[in-house]
Amino acid sequence: MPLAVDNSRRIEFIGNSITCGYGIEGGGSGLMAKYENFYRTYASLAAQSLGAEYHTVAQSGIGMFRNAGGSQAGDAETMYHFYNQTMRYNKDLLWDFNSFIPQVVTVNLGTNDFFGDGVNDSLFVERYIKFVDTLRQKYNTAKLVLLTGPMYPNLDLDIAVQAVVAHHKQLGDTNIYFFGLSKQTGELGYGGDFHPSIDQGKKKCFRTG
Repeated sequence: MPLAVDNSRRIEFIGNSITCGYGIEGGGSGLMAKYENFYRTYASLAAQSLGAEYHTVAQSGIGMFRNAGGSQAGDAETMYHFYNQTMRYNKDLLWDFNSFIPQVVTVNLGTNDFFGDGVNDSLFVERYIKFVDTLRQKYNTAKLVLLTGPMYPNLDLDIAVQAVVAHHKQLGDTNIYFFGLSKQTGELGYGGDFHPSIDQGKKKCFRTG
């Protein structure tokens, strides 16, 4: 039986492999595409729990300033660069932002930026600030919730994202928030390549929803 959806509730989810549901249905490592299932992610479950319509822009390995394994000087093809496209690899087909206007936009990016040798924090914050400016131009009244995911255990990412929120609050934006998702410890198991498991996704859902 289809879930009831309240058309007045609309959420947009922006993210990386965590939002895609990469490896969520299976442990181990290697090619995890067959274990990917967005429907079981924190994003989908949160929207379902609220009875909300949702729109998702996500890609595994994507970052805000640099992608997974990318240059510390930054990459030329990040979420910042292709967010306004309908299709990831078609720069000429632009998204119509009037076709889905959310009340809430969540952004879960930064895990890939900070993975490994990490990224220059100040450059990451600078790029993220510009991305939020773009979101504000598209959705001037939406609540923006900047998330940090469960895979990165240190506080560097949290601090950087909080700096982005603080910057916009100082400029008078009262509809922007920071929200740190529960860090995974292994207690709830792991998905593929140590990505969140189904149970970890449920835990994040209840905190988000």
